[in-house]
Amino acid sequence: MAQSWRDHGTLGAQVHGVILCGVYYTRIGSRETPPAVLEVMAAVGERLAQLGWVLRSGGAVGADQAFGRGCDRAGGRKEIFLPWPGLDGHPSPLCTVSAAMLDLAERHHRLPKS
Repeated sequence: MAQSWRDHGTLGAQVHGVILCGVYYTRIGSRETPPAVLEVMAAVGERLAQLGWVLRSGGAVGADQAFGRGCDRAGGRKEIFLPWPGLDGHPSPLCTVSAAMLDLAERHHRLPKS
């Protein structure tokens, strides 16, 4: 049976053979991640927060929010960068909107009416 990071009791400075070298991490995932995987992502986010890592994310539904929930459970720090204010109801103030960004978002997302 394959070992998971939980079998080692700590993430330490290495996760699945990848050396972590900084105080920030950015998660990768999908808006359509299976529930069992979301639970693992939340557990990883929680453990990284316990180790003092800061989550940088876009706060989207799915993987982004799963890592965020784990970070919140541990009282960790998050920096959520949004393409426009209030994306998915997120209150993050980290939002810089340029005309080029709005044009790109309008082509790929349904933007809220202003």
